[in-house]
Amino acid sequence: RLEEWLQYREEFSDEFIKHEALHLGDEPSPCQTCGDSNALFRCLNCFSCGSSCQSCLVSQHAHGILHRLQKWNGSFFDDTSLFELGVSHQLGHDINDPCSLPSAPVTLTLFDLSGVHTIRVKFCLCEDNGEEPAARRCQLLRARWFPATCIRPSTAFTFRLLDFLHKLQTQSKINLYDFYTSLVFVNNSAGQKPAVYRYNEFSLVLRIWVHLRQLRRGGGVHVSGGFQALAPGSLSVECPACPHPGKNLVSPQVDRYWLNTLYVSMDANFKLKQKERGFSDPPLSNGLAYMVPNQKLQEHLSHCSKSGQTGEINTCGSSFNAVSQAYTKYAKGYAVTGVGGVDCARHGFKRPNGVVDLQRGERYCNMDFALMSTLVPSLNAGITRILISYDIACQWHKNFQARLKTYNAFPPLQLSALTYWKVVVPKFHLPGHGQECQLSYNLAYTKWAGRTDGERIEAGWAQVAPMATWTRESGPNARRGILDDHWNAGNWSKTLKLRVALNRNLQRSVAWSTSQREVATLISGSYPAEIVAKWREMRANFDRDPSRPNPYKEVERHLTIAELQKELLKEAKPASDAHPLPVADARSSNVSPGTLFQKAIEVEDRIRVLSAKLASKVSTVRHQVDTLELRNSISRNLAEFRRSQRLFMPALGPILDEACDDKPTEDSFKLFLPSELSVDDRVAWCPPGTPALEFRFRYAQADDSLAEMRRLLRLKRNLRDENSKHLHMAQRSITRTKGLFESFHTRIHRFADRYSHARSAMLALDPDQQYSPGWMERYQKLDGKDICGPGREESDTSEGKFTPSWIWLVPRLSHPPPASTAASDLELTDSMRAHWAKCQARAERYEEEVLLTVEEMGRTLSYFEWKRSWWLSLQSEREMSDSPPPASVQRGLRAYAHRQANIYDTLIHSFADKWRETLKAHNLYPAWMSRYPATAHPHDHSQPGTEPNDDGDNGNNNDNNNDDDDDDDDGNNSDGDYVFDDADAFEFDLDDDFMA
Repeated sequence: RLEEWLQYREEFSDEFIKHEALHLGDEPSPCQTCGDSNALFRCLNCFSCGSSCQSCLVSQHAHGILHRLQKWNGSFFDDTSLFELGVSHQLGHDINDPCSLPSAPVTLTLFDLSGVHTIRVKFCLCEDNGEEPAARRCQLLRARWFPATCIRPSTAFTFRLLDFLHKLQTQSKINLYDFYTSLVFVNNSAGQKPAVYRYNEFSLVLRIWVHLRQLRRGGGVHVSGGFQALAPGSLSVECPACPHPGKNLVSPQVDRYWLNTLYVSMDANFKLKQKERGFSDPPLSNGLAYMVPNQKLQEHLSHCSKSGQTGEINTCGSSFNAVSQAYTKYAKGYAVTGVGGVDCARHGFKRPNGVVDLQRGERYCNMDFALMSTLVPSLNAGITRILISYDIACQWHKNFQARLKTYNAFPPLQLSALTYWKVVVPKFHLPGHGQECQLSYNLAYTKWAGRTDGERIEAGWAQVAPMATWTRESGPNARRGILDDHWNAGNWSKTLKLRVALNRNLQRSVAWSTSQREVATLISGSYPAEIVAKWREMRANFDRDPSRPNPYKEVERHLTIAELQKELLKEAKPASDAHPLPVADARSSNVSPGTLFQKAIEVEDRIRVLSAKLASKVSTVRHQVDTLELRNSISRNLAEFRRSQRLFMPALGPILDEACDDKPTEDSFKLFLPSELSVDDRVAWCPPGTPALEFRFRYAQADDSLAEMRRLLRLKRNLRDENSKHLHMAQRSITRTKGLFESFHTRIHRFADRYSHARSAMLALDPDQQYSPGWMERYQKLDGKDICGPGREESDTSEGKFTPSWIWLVPRLSHPPPASTAASDLELTDSMRAHWAKCQARAERYEEEVLLTVEEMGRTLSYFEWKRSWWLSLQSEREMSDSPPPASVQRGLRAYAHRQANIYDTLIHSFADKWRETLKAHNLYPAWMSRYPATAHPHDHSQPGTEPNDDGDNGNNNDNNNDDDDDDDDGNNSDGDYVFDDADAFEFDLDDDFMA
């Protein structure tokens, strides 16, 4: 498009420059209204491009007093204004209602989006409803101009300017000084006019404006008893999807109690500092939104200091410094080194009264105060199940109950009195902890956690990070008000995004729950039923009591390198020593078909070893001798096989006479088994039933190859994990270890080739799957990417989306293993328990996520219903009080309450219409959905609103997905409140007696 425009660049430039002249046409144009030829004025804001005379210009701008005007001075257009033309504007009356008692003209500096204006106004001195004349500040406010001072104001700011700046700040995080400078430049960019400096007044007015908007949006204007009657946190925007007893619970407390768990996250942010300025400004909304009441916080910290709570001892293997630097975190020169906050863990909403200032790092006394300040109202409302995510939860929770007993700022709380109390570490932070923490505080292994990741709070910090540079210089209470406002805007933005976020999360969770359940079922079928039952019991015991053995902990073998070398030497003996070929006299008839195929498979294995030796780059004398001895041994075994083959398959005699058995490693070499012959040659040369017999041997060969390949992969991973604990080894040990890994790699791929050869033979013998229906599904084609361990590697996808290779999902054969391999199979089976448990956990977490998401949808709609009713109930609350407001105020209260109720009514229809189709598409029919039938709604549901309960205040947008990494169990109880289609039913295991 830019290239297209370039050809018109000169045309555009010429059209621009025409606007500098008096007339756009070739001939002078008269006044566009009266026809006067003295048309020297024009307006840059009006649509018309024509010129006007002074008289018409003044009359046309009776309502446009803030338009930018220009006058032709004979050479060019120069800026002018109605003030310079001697025009005054009357306040307190409409244009058609002249004032009978105006004041003397007063000069007023007025800031607007169109720039800075100097205007002349007259105040009204008439009686106001039979009383004294309205104060000048009130007359300015009624004109939608906000006065900079309350007494004798000479500067004002238009409502539309303040509204635009408020939206701009919450969206782009622009600082006030940059905006103010840009505003002054609108009509004085060349600096030809006297400078106007009203930055301090602008800052004060904006702070008051934001506070008034918070009061109005939170219902503070409607409540009786005045602003002092507002409860802490009442001006915040709550998460509608979280459980709020008495407002939005949709599930019974008996059969679906775990869905009413409150999930919260804790974290600290050390960017939101505040310098020590040596002064304190008055608070406006102290504790009414997200920041805790500062006076109560200081009293709490003083009490903690007197009670002896000082440094925290870090006993965790964590690499985080939240505890170790709790008293040294960049405190010099700062009154506040950061903030600690509590968020909704699933949707990222900042919790009411959930943010506290930090004075010297992330101290427990500060974080405890933030947590309890936001939890106490929820506990009083009836919440009894809480899950807390904190990056240092392993340390923080140890003495939490003991610390609570020493605090006097909160009512006594016994954690044991709660139905459920669980602390976990967020998923992204978990790898920084030690192995024990990764097992005990893992959301992936926590029942009823769904796919909560605990990291939503980090995205919330990212939203307010750009404000750190300008809140650092603000006064303490101004800074708290700014942060409260931006978190309010962010929460409202997240509220609107729940419509899409929950819908997308449900679609994704349903798809993944299906696929992960299939994997979990397959991997359960690959082990003996009695072993799986034992593992299920182990998981159930751990869910009930976390002190029981952890099923997710992998078996530690503690194999030394010497032991592994000894084991490899034993397994590396020639196949003829480990499985000696039975010597059969070719003249006897004592050769069974089974013996023949066993000999063939063993010869193939030895040829495979010989091929690897010949391909090796080792050229030592010892290697050459070993290769020659192996070649001679194969020649002898091959000759013995040929004698047996001639006896069992005499029709192959002429073919075998021409066989070149002296080069068994070449691609053209054949044993002339049925799988290597065409269908016609099999009928002519093979006894009846021979192809079926070979298929049985190849079937067993494929299964044995997979089992041995899995065993070697497990041993290789154990060796790697053991070596990772000893990173600083001598060069000799490193070289020896490297040799072991190369040996593992060679043997693993040898068995992979063995499996592929067996499958190719089976494919040649039974392409139609007549011998064994479904064998191709069991024994799939083996690619290089399939040869991997059972667990997730660091380079793989997230834990929640990880799917093991199909080689780990192949069910074991029903026949028992040979005695020689039974012990190793049991050892392998026991070591696979952790990977089995993780597969079950992945499926359960997704299934729980489906239930949680559907529940959150219902809670969101119920919360909107409650909020709508709440606003309607407020419309006449002040009217019924002992001191009702004037009638004009009452009308405003009712209109605003109805407008807010209409916003939530629109949200209900918008969200329900979006979710209804998705639920139906996945055969999910929650009981609460019947309350929201599909109806035509007069509003556009695509964008129901943009500001928290006002005309549009959008904070930084942040998606609310729980795209995490997790795991858990499988079960059989179908969920009661949801009606699932029989063909696509989900099954869930909900243990009612779980306590943690």
